[in-house]
Amino acid sequence: MHAERGSEVLNRLSNNDVYISNMKVKDFHNMAPISEESAQDFYKYLIENYKFGVKHEGSSVLGIKNDHNLHNVHVMYYDENYYNTYQFKIQKGDDLYFDFKPNVDPIPILIGEGLSKTYNIGDIIEIPETYGGNDFNEYVVTGILERDSRISNMYLPITRQYLNYSIIMPLNEDILTSANREITMNGIHDLLIFTDSEEDIKAVQEKMKNRFGVPFNFYTPEENIDEVNQYLKIGFTIQLVIFAILFILLTVLIYWNASIASRLLKKIFAVNFIVGLSYKELRIILNTFFIVLLSLNTIALIVALKLVSYESYVMKIDSSMVFGYFGILPESWLIIGGIFISNILISFVLTEIMVYKFKKIPFTLGVFE
Repeated sequence: MHAERGSEVLNRLSNNDVYISNMKVKDFHNMAPISEESAQDFYKYLIENYKFGVKHEGSSVLGIKNDHNLHNVHVMYYDENYYNTYQFKIQKGDDLYFDFKPNVDPIPILIGEGLSKTYNIGDIIEIPETYGGNDFNEYVVTGILERDSRISNMYLPITRQYLNYSIIMPLNEDILTSANREITMNGIHDLLIFTDSEEDIKAVQEKMKNRFGVPFNFYTPEENIDEVNQYLKIGFTIQLVIFAILFILLTVLIYWNASIASRLLKKIFAVNFIVGLSYKELRIILNTFFIVLLSLNTIALIVALKLVSYESYVMKIDSSMVFGYFGILPESWLIIGGIFISNILISFVLTEIMVYKFKKIPFTLGVFE
């Protein structure tokens, strides 16, 4: 479920002519030191020649007032093209806009649901060390993100980062050509180039290799999705094998348990059948017993999920702090519901097997014993 939700951006991009940059880990460590001017010049080259998207996620900023006294608040930066691919949902206020002049106009920002308990639409927030150290005059809240908004890594959609205690800031051409390395260099690792020409991509790759000293790969969304599916296929296969083994063991255990129980209880049930117990009443008794017994795992799961949610608040991990319903996300409630339904089905199977075994035992045998 998390992988499906995380792949939403890739699926939207697959309808466009676009390539996504990626660099191998070993090449990342071999990247030569790049000056701010050199990185800024690269963005000038992109602005002049291509339609592109750039982002920088995960910059922790100290000193932002909030109701949970978080030491760090994540600030994320998106240019207009990248922002549009995410299609963030706004619950209050206006969407982010990019037509402003740094050091002249107030800079619009979006805040998460958690920060909306401290700030409201139109409030001015003091945010130190933004845009890699270039502090501008004012940051004004223009909108509040939908509760439990999240983002995922394009190369690993099963990951998730929640934005309840995050701030989203815009990147425009003026900022990209003046920001320092933290913004510009991090931005190239998830660069989007909107084109259907492989020649354009080769030209950008050549420019990046000459500029940064290492090769960058570019993939289409379809290639990315195929790679993600291959990765997930291995995990799903392992899960299915484990499920099949457990299902067989559980089936054998259920039947063995029913056989033992019917033999041990045949005297008690024989007497009860003589004094008026019916098979319908027996089914009700057994079903109730097994449903209550098996529902303990559902209760344990709810408690575990609540503890995980509580831990993120205690440890002040802003990227996993969620609201949900009673602190549990809707998709988790779906899983809990699925487990509860499976408990009912298992209870039904257990009951029918035991009733079948009881029917196979003559009353007289139980009475004689």
